[in-house]
Amino acid sequence: MAPPDDSSRRTAGGRLRILIAEDDPVSALVLRRVLEDLLHDVDHAASGHEAWKLAQTSPYDVIVSDWMMPGVDGLELCRLTRSRLEGAYTYFILLSSKSEREARIEAVAAGVDDFLAKPVDTAELEARLTTARRILNMQDELRTRSAKLSQTTGYLETANRRFSDLFMGLPVPSITFDTEGRIAEWNRAAQSLFDLDADEVWQRQAVEVFADPDDLEWAESLVQRSIGGQCIENEERTVHRPDGSPRYVLYSTFPLKNNAGRIIGVVCTCSDLTAQRNLEKQLAEQLRVANNLNEALEAGKEELALANARLAELATTDGLTGLKNHRTFIEALEPSLAYAKRHREPLSLVLCDIDHFKHFNDAFGHPAGDALLREFAALLSCHSRTEDLVARCGGEEFAILLRNCGRENAIGVAEKLRAVIADHEWDLRKITASFGVQTLVDFEVPSIEAIVESADRALYASKQAGRNRVTHAADLHSVEAGKKAA
Repeated sequence: MAPPDDSSRRTAGGRLRILIAEDDPVSALVLRRVLEDLLHDVDHAASGHEAWKLAQTSPYDVIVSDWMMPGVDGLELCRLTRSRLEGAYTYFILLSSKSEREARIEAVAAGVDDFLAKPVDTAELEARLTTARRILNMQDELRTRSAKLSQTTGYLETANRRFSDLFMGLPVPSITFDTEGRIAEWNRAAQSLFDLDADEVWQRQAVEVFADPDDLEWAESLVQRSIGGQCIENEERTVHRPDGSPRYVLYSTFPLKNNAGRIIGVVCTCSDLTAQRNLEKQLAEQLRVANNLNEALEAGKEELALANARLAELATTDGLTGLKNHRTFIEALEPSLAYAKRHREPLSLVLCDIDHFKHFNDAFGHPAGDALLREFAALLSCHSRTEDLVARCGGEEFAILLRNCGRENAIGVAEKLRAVIADHEWDLRKITASFGVQTLVDFEVPSIEAIVESADRALYASKQAGRNRVTHAADLHSVEAGKKAA
């Protein structure tokens, strides 16, 4: 049963809502008049059972009950009242002529607050009600403070959850550590940078993670300066991930303080400069090569031409797989399309995508994913014609431009490549790929965008149909019609 509404209880003037449980009508009438003369609101129940029904439907400040009643007696009524944990406290006064020590102990154990001997003395009753009012007021104050504390705790828990969600989702690698240098929080970007999960670093010393073993002195200095209150900006160090790959990291810290101004921890943000530093190395290397080429310019124009051709090759090649890059592939489409239109030759485009590549990366790590991309690219290149253009378009997606290749032949090429990939002995687990094919047959249509888009739709259809399959764009209408008919 839902707890009764406590809003109808004591008024500001101190009137109490009192329930009399008394089976003797004369005693009940006398007691009621006394209580009403004391300006309290009084209800009467002629039995313990009736009193319990009233108490469940209407809140009372005080219950004054006779001990000896048929059925539900005073002690049982008290136990029932105490069994209702919801709602405000009810002060229970037991009327009895019993004075034995054992009887009173039993009554106190049942939850009785006070005793009055029968017949009731008015002055004593008024004094007991004064005590009851004081205790009830304290109970109300305790409940109010408890509610406020519960509300405040709820706000704090919500704020902590929001902060945690915000912290974990920050795009910048962010870490917190306590005043003893132990890592407390480690967001997803930090996991990606250091290739360490949060549960691997939690409560570890920050110096063990921030630096290589031969650079611990600097790491200890960073942590101690931060805990001492110093804000540190942009200190760069090289740290090696568990797989041995280096990361060039820029560390910045600022201390966290409580309301009293005492430092309670440190936030550390990390900027990954690896790509920038690698690019600088590449640029430096290219500059070195360029200088050497300039020095050798007088030695021979032919050697310089070869070097320039090599640079041009680098600009058109995907650095990871050695295939043509996406820009080169797009630039090759327009002249190929124009040639096909002019000579009325078929032209086909094949797009393929490694199935579940993200899961592979998550399971085995990015270095293994890069190795897979290189091996996958080698298979495509090895099993394609010399005149076909094979390129990596980005991520795990590849493209093959088939010149003078009609629909059936293009499907055959794609099926061949799909089978080669599916049957290949991969190191870590079986790999498959999905293919989408488009063939230029109407030479009045197309733009480059239209061909690529239709091939991409066919690739998407292959993935939707279960992956490890080939779909031609011309078959999409029949597939969609079949779905509608079904």
